[in-house]
Amino acid sequence: MKLSFESTILLLFLVLAYFHPSSAKNPCTAHSDCGSCFRANGDCAFCKDEDFSSSGVRLDRCNYANVLKELGCKSLMNVQGEHKFEKEENFTFFRQVSPQKITLNLRPAQTNKFKIKVKPAKGFPVDLYYLMDMSKSMENDLNELNKLGIKIADEIGEITPKYRLAFGSFVDKTVAPFIQPAQLNKPCMLEDNVTPCKPTFGYNHIFDFNDNKTSFQERINQQNISGNLDTPEGGFDALMQVASCNSTLNWEPVDRAHRIVIFVTDATPHIAGDGKLGGIIQPNDGLCHLQISTNDQSTKEYTQSNKQDYPSISKLKSKLKSNDIIPIFAVTENVQSVYKKIVDEWKDMNARIGVLKGDSSNIVELIRKTYSEIITTIRLSDNSPSDIKVFYKADESCPNVIEEGAGCSNITAGDEYGFDVMVTATNCPKGVAQVPTQSFVINIPGLGKIDVDVNLQCECPCEAPGMGVQNSTSCNGTGTFQCGICYCGSGYHGEKCECDNEAEADDTLCIPNNTTDVVCSGAGSCVCGECVCNKRLNAGEFISGRYCECNNYGCDRHDGQLCGGPERGICECGSCKCTDAYLGDNCGQVNCTIAEKNCLNPDNGEVCSGNGVCDCEKCNCEVGYIGKYCQTCVSCETKCGEYKDCIQCVLDNNGPLASNNCTSCAYLDIRLVEYEVEGTCRFQIDENCHYEYDYTQGLNETVIVRKACVVVTNESIPILYIVIGIVAGLIVLAFLLLIIWKIIVTAYDNYEYQKFLKQSKPEFESKNENALYKAPKTVYDNPTYAHNNPYE
Repeated sequence: MKLSFESTILLLFLVLAYFHPSSAKNPCTAHSDCGSCFRANGDCAFCKDEDFSSSGVRLDRCNYANVLKELGCKSLMNVQGEHKFEKEENFTFFRQVSPQKITLNLRPAQTNKFKIKVKPAKGFPVDLYYLMDMSKSMENDLNELNKLGIKIADEIGEITPKYRLAFGSFVDKTVAPFIQPAQLNKPCMLEDNVTPCKPTFGYNHIFDFNDNKTSFQERINQQNISGNLDTPEGGFDALMQVASCNSTLNWEPVDRAHRIVIFVTDATPHIAGDGKLGGIIQPNDGLCHLQISTNDQSTKEYTQSNKQDYPSISKLKSKLKSNDIIPIFAVTENVQSVYKKIVDEWKDMNARIGVLKGDSSNIVELIRKTYSEIITTIRLSDNSPSDIKVFYKADESCPNVIEEGAGCSNITAGDEYGFDVMVTATNCPKGVAQVPTQSFVINIPGLGKIDVDVNLQCECPCEAPGMGVQNSTSCNGTGTFQCGICYCGSGYHGEKCECDNEAEADDTLCIPNNTTDVVCSGAGSCVCGECVCNKRLNAGEFISGRYCECNNYGCDRHDGQLCGGPERGICECGSCKCTDAYLGDNCGQVNCTIAEKNCLNPDNGEVCSGNGVCDCEKCNCEVGYIGKYCQTCVSCETKCGEYKDCIQCVLDNNGPLASNNCTSCAYLDIRLVEYEVEGTCRFQIDENCHYEYDYTQGLNETVIVRKACVVVTNESIPILYIVIGIVAGLIVLAFLLLIIWKIIVTAYDNYEYQKFLKQSKPEFESKNENALYKAPKTVYDNPTYAHNNPYE
């Protein structure tokens, strides 16, 4: 199996984290019981084998699962996260998201990944609420709306045949300093000659949701402008009521239609806290407070306008989001920057903003454009708790990924789009015996939502009530045996409750000095006041010492081996102990003072056979001698000649000594080999073969002989053809180089010629093209001159 780069790095990290004497990098090994092990990290597992710490060597029960298996653990507690689709119904016209409900079982610091799918329906219905500022500055806009009501309906009808329209308006709270109380009923009559307008009001719902565009236009035409004193308006009071009054306003259910509100104004909004200027201190409760107006039975009015403060931006967002209402702010340019900041904060709701002309004449185009953007965009958001992190990634079906994977634009209705969802629980709540199920909602504005229930796996199954064995023999009859470990009774201590002296069980007895608080150097456990060092996977490696401060695997290396290997030294308590012949931290240096013994010839006991000088365990031979011990003489001609006759006699039964059966060669050990020999002695046997041989001198002289022959073939080599081929190849190569050179020279000459023509050409083709040219004479036309006709 081929591992990826990331997998290789992770595997290396796990190995190093375990094998290093310090467990600081391993999030598991610091935990001794199953519950804390599970809560430490989602990758931690726990071994509940009773004998996992046997033979006087303690092993970490909490570790990575693969490490525990390699250590021989048989009963492994390793509950992993999982997800289950509780409700996964097929797509329909009104069901555009799948699945609809998910349950997750999560371990802390562990990510669970699942996929959701979204399929926007073609021609999905829409409820469009038109919420308009009716202050005096919007008079021209109201006049324009009187002409465009039906056009708005027609524009929506081109996008979806199923739509409903509603209408409401707002001004501001009817208390000072937002108005002049004396001018309440005639807010526009600042001078006697000005015609009064409609009395100031907070918010009025005027037209219920209906698909009759003519009635919508008629109701708009009946409206009159109003007014107030300050510049900010009470539009957010009205927007909160639009979002809160689901049944009163007769909104379609969230899975039956897109819910859109068009917020039209030329002023900034009042927000929470502004009501205190008028003595209003009660916070906005986010509930519906609409009642039928006493002045107009067809109108519903906001009854708490002068009793409750304006809503905060965050509370208004929460209400709009919970009721799946998407706001479109149609505002004038002078307040665009204010509402742009709000839209940026509300982008997870798919909120939009458009700039109105001074008289709102572009409102139809604005609605069409912004609504088109909404229905061609998918955005994912959630309200997950702070200890649960959710990330999204659009898959390859998305034509244009936005919001770092949490959104997709330029989509097509009727197509299916997928998103990968990664959920991670950062930790388990502290001080909670039983962690309750946590829930959140993945919201896809205008399309649907997904309910997610999260069960945090913070407790170990073997620690459940009734799973422990009280007064267990595994705990010397004085403790409860649970999850493979002992929980000692009063007065008993130790891993097996074997200590009846609390002082002996004090971990400070296993700390070497006051400069550290690490028990047993971080490489063992304290049992009854004594360190029991951890066991290594490699049988040849061990940790030792009173405080487990020593090991035989942490020394420096030479040539890839600890202390250069057994011949050079051994590792003791983290330091190399070198043999006499080697020195250094890693035994990489030779001790030349005693290394002469490596130059002794084992045959005669002489240093370099008497034919050289020992240079720190290596022989430097005199001229004419070779070999590890300078034992071979390559310039002794008499020996070469002396051995020649014996080699012929012994190997070929030939030569001058063959007549006496080679008896004179009995003192020689002649060996025929196949490999190359080091010496230079040789003689010819016949036309094709010869002997090469070397010899060593000692008590018994040895001659190493190799027979070398040259294979001769009768086939003649066609030398003439080879020569002709080489010559022809050179000629062809030269010809090709000549052609290439000619092409390059011709191209360069043509380039230079064209450059010359361009430089020689006049800068202007004629005087008419020369902006600096002036004719030598000037012609003037006399308008009174009648040419040859005296009557003209």
